[in-house]
Amino acid sequence: MGVLDDYVAEAFITRKVTIVFKDKLLAGLPARGDALDFWIAQKHMSEEDAKVFKTRIAAGLLTDDEREEITNTSRCIFERDAQGKLVVWHGNVKAMLREVFTTIGLTQKAPGREKSNPSAGGKQVVQHMVHVSPLHIPVCRNGEQLSQPDGLFPKVKHIEDKAGRRSALGEYEYVLHGEMTFTVRWPAGWKKERDGSIFTEDEIKRVFACAQLDGLGASRSQGHGTFEVTKWEVA
Repeated sequence: MGVLDDYVAEAFITRKVTIVFKDKLLAGLPARGDALDFWIAQKHMSEEDAKVFKTRIAAGLLTDDEREEITNTSRCIFERDAQGKLVVWHGNVKAMLREVFTTIGLTQKAPGREKSNPSAGGKQVVQHMVHVSPLHIPVCRNGEQLSQPDGLFPKVKHIEDKAGRRSALGEYEYVLHGEMTFTVRWPAGWKKERDGSIFTEDEIKRVFACAQLDGLGASRSQGHGTFEVTKWEVA
């Protein structure tokens, strides 16, 4: 027990949240950075052969032998805990929430606040005073933490940088219909006689409602990582 736990309990609202993924949650931690271009160079392909090969990748026409031969290209994996089981770093959840806060305008203006309590510090509150725990959130299914992903999801990545536009073959560990339980905590205000918090619980729920459709993990723009909040409990 910390000597300031009573102050923490008074100053913050804490809720226990369970989310269940609708389909695949894709991992986002790079295991290694070998690009497809490096593999092509090792094969001494001509520019024309490389172009045809990339076209076949985009069309999903690789043979099993070719797929097996490229297993050492770029792969993204889940983090593991001390027991080797799958976890997601809390910062990924916090980043997801921060993006929604900013996108829907809660960090710029919190409606319904008095002029004596402006929301000018909204962005700083999200950054420094909205907390997600534990640091490493277990990835579960049916209440049991998973030791292995359900498989590897192949994906062609199109990269554009100073060297121009190029393609790279990537693989993502994924979990199907996984679930995660964590706590979210935000400031409730320092004085009981007035609401000193920038964000209400209803606003936090709206953020999660939007985050459900935006998703968590890799390739969210492709529809991966969407989820439903199945529990919202006082913690």
